[in-house]
Amino acid sequence: MMKSVSTGTAVLAAVGTLAVASSAYGQIVNRTFQLFNHDAGSEAPPDYGLRLDGLLTGDTSDSTTFSFETAVVLLKVATNTSTGDITITIQGTVFGGVDGGTEYIDPQNYEISFVYTEGVEEFQGGWRVVGQNNSGNTGTLTLEGSTDDNDLLTITDSDANAFLFTPTGNTDNEGNTIFYGRGWLTSNSDGSAVSGVQDWKFFGVETDPIPTPGSAALIALAGVMVGTRRRR
Repeated sequence: MMKSVSTGTAVLAAVGTLAVASSAYGQIVNRTFQLFNHDAGSEAPPDYGLRLDGLLTGDTSDSTTFSFETAVVLLKVATNTSTGDITITIQGTVFGGVDGGTEYIDPQNYEISFVYTEGVEEFQGGWRVVGQNNSGNTGTLTLEGSTDDNDLLTITDSDANAFLFTPTGNTDNEGNTIFYGRGWLTSNSDGSAVSGVQDWKFFGVETDPIPTPGSAALIALAGVMVGTRRRR
């Protein structure tokens, strides 16, 4: 059975590397961000960057979260300087499942791929998605290595708050700006809210080249997150 998940204000955090490419329709400016868990999720531990209660069981009382730090999750922003069109892609491998309290119950790796193509605009030094239930904003969450349709979870935009990704005003130990994203999601195909919590909530820092989990860049970010938690 195929389930659907919709996104609203998303949470993402990062800083990115800049690249420019040419296309038949104009110059494309690309920025890449590596994403990390937010440190103040209400269901932590374990820490997570994505929460989708009930997604795997159908029961929204089952807290279901996914970590961004066992592998690499990237957010890429592509801006067409001729048309002004902006595309945001979130892609990578997440790890998690039903939260058993301090650890996951039967956790798995999942491949996530989500693309925002509608309603994307620059906002306060970052980006946001305006409008609700944008049908062009879609993606998937798939059990790693599986070809079974039952392990494919479709993702669509929600009619709740739109995606938001902006600077926090903080920097890491190396002076890199930290971005923060947040936003509601829903597993209802019509975009309506569910009784459980379903949202993005993550940070990120500039990485070139992209570091692996546990690297010095990730450790430096952790120190800033602790400070952010204390100020909340």
